[in-house]
Amino acid sequence: MKGQTKEKRRKRITIGFILKKLIYFGVFIPLVIITTNIGYQLLVYPDKVPNIFGYKFFMMMNEQGDGCTEYGDLVFTKIIDIDEYQVGDVVAFRNGMNTVTVHKIEEINTSIADNTKIFTMQTIENETDDTKYVREMHVEGKMVSRFSNLGIVVMIAQDPLVLLLM
Repeated sequence: MKGQTKEKRRKRITIGFILKKLIYFGVFIPLVIITTNIGYQLLVYPDKVPNIFGYKFFMMMNEQGDGCTEYGDLVFTKIIDIDEYQVGDVVAFRNGMNTVTVHKIEEINTSIADNTKIFTMQTIENETDDTKYVREMHVEGKMVSRFSNLGIVVMIAQDPLVLLLM
């Protein structure tokens, strides 16, 4: 009888069993940890976009690009120290309407009143001053990569009907 139980245990350890464990520990558990972390960030820092391991992701929804990004791009930004930003860097920031905008830094100054950085951004013609001058606390990160039209794919995938079909 003891021999049969050992044999049954050996049969259970198959490739399918191993793949299920790999998926569980390699995909499911990390997704739960990342989702929990994002939920925590949303509760504690409601004015900031949540990050995943120091990176933030944005879909470009603006029809008029300034040359840095275009409609439908998926932009990856990295959180870096505020003193590491340089003229010419492309950054994501919150504007006066509390939406995220992406522009290139033209000039960096320091406010005398509160010793914070103020970035002068390269803007397009019809934008207001809330996107021209940006304080350091509104910066979300420096753009490290962008993927053309991948944001459109993400937007389509978020549609409830598409999710239901998947």
